[in-house]
Amino acid sequence: SMQRIIAELRELNTFTSENVEHGQHPILLGDLLWQLAAQWKPSASASTIDLQIKVPSDACYILGDERRLNWAFGNIIENAIKYSLSQSTISIIGESDPDSGLAHIQITDEGVGIQPDNLPHIFQRFYRGQPTLSDGSVISQPGTGQGLFLTRKVLHAHGGEITVESAPQRGTSVHMWLPMTASVTLEMPEEITSSFDTQAPVYTMAEKTPESISVEGKDQ
Repeated sequence: SMQRIIAELRELNTFTSENVEHGQHPILLGDLLWQLAAQWKPSASASTIDLQIKVPSDACYILGDERRLNWAFGNIIENAIKYSLSQSTISIIGESDPDSGLAHIQITDEGVGIQPDNLPHIFQRFYRGQPTLSDGSVISQPGTGQGLFLTRKVLHAHGGEITVESAPQRGTSVHMWLPMTASVTLEMPEEITSSFDTQAPVYTMAEKTPESISVEGKDQ
C-alpha cells in the first residue's frame, strides 16, 4: 500500500498537460461524481457522516484524464471526511454553465474549517495547517502536505481552476471549474482555454445551497 502511494505521488508530481492530452476523453460529469460518491460512501458512513450528491440534469461532458481527475476530486472528499465531525454532512454538487462553457464542481463540508492564517498557504507544496476543534485542540491526521498542491496541478493541466472558502468551525467549500466539451470531440473549445486568465468566480455557501439527494438515491 505504501509503495502504491509513493508511486502515485511520484507520477502526479511529474506529469504535465501533455500527459493529460494523451489520456483524455470526454467524461460525463454526472457519472464521474456518482462513482466518487460510491467510492467514498463507506469511509463517510464509518465516520457517521452523511455524503450527499447532486449532479447536472443535462449531459455535461468534461474533457480529461479520468483516473487523474478521480484522484483530484477524491483527495478533496477525503480531506472533507478527515476534518468533519460525526453527524455532519458533506455535499458533492456538479453543475454546468453553458454561458461560460464551464462545469462547476463544489464539495462542501461542515467540518472544523481552516484557520485564517493557514488559508493563504494551503496550495503550497508540503504545507500542513493546524485544523483545530472548537475547544482549541489540534486535530492530528497523517499526510504529506501535497494533496491540495497536486489537486491544483491536475486541475490546471486540464485547463481548470480551484478555489477554497473556509472559516473555523463553519466548514469548507472547495470550488473547481473545468472546461466542458461535446461527447464526440477530443478538443476543448478554443475560447475556453483562456477562461482563467482572471480569477475564477467564487460562490459563497449561502448562495449555493440547492437540495441534494443521498448517494443511495441514484436512479438506475
